[in-house]
Amino acid sequence: MNYHCIFICFFLLVFCGAQDSPEMTSPSGLSIDDYPQLVKDAWENNTELLPQLYREWGNCFHERGEKEEALRAWLSILDIYENTWSLSKDLAEYIHLRGYSEEAVEILLTSALYHKLEKEEYLAGAKISLAWKEYSSAEKFLLAILQQHWLEEEDIIPSATNLLCDVYEKQIKWEQSQGNEEETKTLSQKLVLLRKGIRPMDVKIILTWDTQTDIDLWVTNPQLKRCFYSNRITRSGEKLHNDNTTGLGPETFTILKAQPGRYKIQVNYFSGESIPTQVQVKILFHVGTEKEKTQVFSAQLEKNGDIADIIDLYFPKDLK
Repeated sequence: MNYHCIFICFFLLVFCGAQDSPEMTSPSGLSIDDYPQLVKDAWENNTELLPQLYREWGNCFHERGEKEEALRAWLSILDIYENTWSLSKDLAEYIHLRGYSEEAVEILLTSALYHKLEKEEYLAGAKISLAWKEYSSAEKFLLAILQQHWLEEEDIIPSATNLLCDVYEKQIKWEQSQGNEEETKTLSQKLVLLRKGIRPMDVKIILTWDTQTDIDLWVTNPQLKRCFYSNRITRSGEKLHNDNTTGLGPETFTILKAQPGRYKIQVNYFSGESIPTQVQVKILFHVGTEKEKTQVFSAQLEKNGDIADIIDLYFPKDLK
């Protein structure tokens, strides 16, 4: 059969309603071996056909039980246009309906990391994950809302908090049904803390000092982005919550999920009467969990402009 004729037949089938059938695998008269040429022709002549071609090609592989080839065809859709959150979400839902739950969740989470999502999009990701009973994914989307970018936006906090409580309750029921006592206990603790307004996090740093001067807390993350009074939130979610300029502190810095690599903790004598000042830096690890522990460090600053290196914190890639 002439490939040009095949291409025309496929075009007519698509726009005569064949694309509306979610169970369709291959248009009549086409075999799986026809798709490479059809895709090539579409790239050269009509890219609007490419999403449908890749979906149907993936469906053919899926029906033959060739999972990797099916995923490769479906994921090619993300290469056609600019990879947006909306496109990733639609593709994730499409392959989830065909039984590829783990891969669908990976698409959602990877896209969320790649794109700077709006708060409504994080909520949408959480709700999709919850509908799929992918509770870990839902938790990640909701914790991103609660900790990273919108701590002062009261409209989003109650919705995200209530939804996260729902996630934990469902997780607890599931773990109980499986007889997993340890995981049930951990999740129950998270739920109690969340209802009290305490959000679990990897690190919390509190700076105080003993004179009426302006001492600043500096934290440089593994991407070498310094978080301090004029740059209080990083894209990774670390945050300096307040800048105390009149003395004694506290200044508080939090890390929801530590990134692999080094965090450099420093304090800076920003302004004041240049009198000797004793500073204390309290670092809490695994806040709101059974593993919570505290370390306290002290340093002496003598005058304006002094900088003290407190500690370098290192986090491995497999941090739990």
